[in-house]
Amino acid sequence: MADNKFIWQQMGTRWRGVGIYHVTFAAVERNAQKGAFGELKWEIENEEVKGAKVVWTPLGRGVSACIESIPEHYPMIKICTAVIMPDHVHMILYVTERMEATFNMVLRGWKQGCKKVAREVGFEGELFAGDPFIRVMTYKGQLQTMIEYVKQNPFRMAVRLAYSENFAIQRDVEVAGRKYAAVGNLHLLYQPKMWQVHVHKELVWDAEKGNDKALRDYKNQCVLQARQGATLVSPFISKDEAAVRDVALKEKHAIIYILDNGMPPKRMYKPSGMWTEGVAQGRVLILAPWEYEANKKGCTREECNAMNKMAEDIVKAALNSDETNKATLV
Repeated sequence: MADNKFIWQQMGTRWRGVGIYHVTFAAVERNAQKGAFGELKWEIENEEVKGAKVVWTPLGRGVSACIESIPEHYPMIKICTAVIMPDHVHMILYVTERMEATFNMVLRGWKQGCKKVAREVGFEGELFAGDPFIRVMTYKGQLQTMIEYVKQNPFRMAVRLAYSENFAIQRDVEVAGRKYAAVGNLHLLYQPKMWQVHVHKELVWDAEKGNDKALRDYKNQCVLQARQGATLVSPFISKDEAAVRDVALKEKHAIIYILDNGMPPKRMYKPSGMWTEGVAQGRVLILAPWEYEANKKGCTREECNAMNKMAEDIVKAALNSDETNKATLV
């Protein structure tokens, strides 16, 4: 349980003990809007996605019944949450005590139940593609975060489908002398009013000694700048920078976010949940300065310093551009 990473469940893996698992089964036929299990529907109100939900097919209803029946066969397993999307299924399962069966056996039995339902409703062919994708919950706070992630799946997918053009990856976008992969609203780069969010270590040290006024004032100043129309620019690395980010996202301010990894070699990019709505509505631009690393874990001190320098250069470039425009007008 100490290994905090995504794990492809392999034959022979024997998990019997107490644990919480996020399990994803993908359908053979992938269609994010209308698939074997249902159809994703939503409405657009004031340019915002509302009421996103999956209307299940008979097969989707049968898969739901199979999920609900898991505790009947394994009373030590609790269902924390589950969401059935048109072409995949998410479950978070809590094994409360050691089982005689392995976790693999539980999932194989569940798949067999789903196949039986599929035959009963006239579905032909293979239902699921390969082995499930399993993530083990390993640290405090992860469970609630993952539950929210699963519950928000219909909304996030509806946003990406409704505003799909905003999630297309644009390569080799040059900003302040550096090239990035980008997703989101490139017009934010031409906004003359920008503000870098960078909490310096001296502020944190003073706060740790009991004098947190300067830190609170700086964070409030960042939020005030956003409220006054400035685009916030940052990799948002520290918890204090992340707090400013969270307020800005909640209040729907403009943000240029420097990503600590590259973007995968695909046409579309799937940002983490917190950024989805902002990208869709043109309030967020995500810039990725480096090549994509599938197994990247965090960022080094050198990378953090480099990203903060990038943010500084972007703000300076915008300021210099604005000054040049003013001089031209004069």
